[in-house]
Amino acid sequence: EMFSWLGIPFWLNMMFGGNRHGRTLDELARKCGMPMGNKLTATIAAYNEGVANGADAYDKRPENRALLDKPGWFAINMAFRNKWNCTSGMPYGGLKVDEDSGAVIRDDGSPVPGLFACGRCTVGMSSKTTFSGLSIGDTVFSGRRAARSAVLGQAPSPAKAA
Repeated sequence: EMFSWLGIPFWLNMMFGGNRHGRTLDELARKCGMPMGNKLTATIAAYNEGVANGADAYDKRPENRALLDKPGWFAINMAFRNKWNCTSGMPYGGLKVDEDSGAVIRDDGSPVPGLFACGRCTVGMSSKTTFSGLSIGDTVFSGRRAARSAVLGQAPSPAKAA
């Protein structure tokens, strides 16, 4: 479905939010004011290499992996100062957490002592929209998991922390 009423804030941001478009990554980087030799092209190349080899640096499920090789690149302005930003109050991912306890874990797999997280910054990436009861369900589930683990002093299992 190309258009829905829930999509109006998104389209307003696309039209007026200061987003950038480039036919190539170099053109997009230039329009975003990135210095030459930026990491954008290298990051996309490394991602595509991983996908071609059956993995990627972001641990996506195989059915969600796709080569990023089609022309047309976009940079969406998600800055708080962008008055057209429709998601500035909604966190999407960002923290890696232990699935059983909600403990925040570092890149090396070790837990951050005493830090547990919940909500959309940890679980429940929605595929179509986030304005639904699913967001509430994910938040309640992950909040309960994190609170229980914090109270009980639960930490990630050694197998997952390694």
